[in-house]
Amino acid sequence: MPEIGVKELKARASSVIDEVSAGASYVVTKRGHAAAVIVPIEDAGADDSPRGPRLRVPPEPTPYEVRLSTSAQRTYESLDQPLRQRIKDALLDLAAKVGGGERGGKSVKTIQGSADALHRLRIGNHRVMYDLLDPERVVLVLGIVDRKDLETWLRQH
Repeated sequence: MPEIGVKELKARASSVIDEVSAGASYVVTKRGHAAAVIVPIEDAGADDSPRGPRLRVPPEPTPYEVRLSTSAQRTYESLDQPLRQRIKDALLDLAAKVGGGERGGKSVKTIQGSADALHRLRIGNHRVMYDLLDPERVVLVLGIVDRKDLETWLRQH
């Protein structure tokens, strides 16, 4: 199968598509390493439908729902608006990542030594303590704590 670099593919996209439609296949390379394969739709596991061939696309993962405990809700409402928005965005991003099979990223840590599997999400000087309830697909926020008060919060919970 012939190789084609990303730069050349950009320059010749139209002619490459015509060649692939006629039955050719290409390995797309990025910095000398294979990155993708372009094949005719017939070879890509296409599904015939009245509208013509189409690719089978796996369903989008469903994000987890974010729920706040009573104390987390009180703390959230007491924060200033920009910080609330940052926390909201981070939690929605976390819910989407967890729904997609990831576990959070660099800002997420699992709390060691606790009986339950608690996780900590770092947002500036605040830490969002949460638990994942997999069967219900819920991110349950247990607390929103300033980092200087985290140790005290962990002892109490």
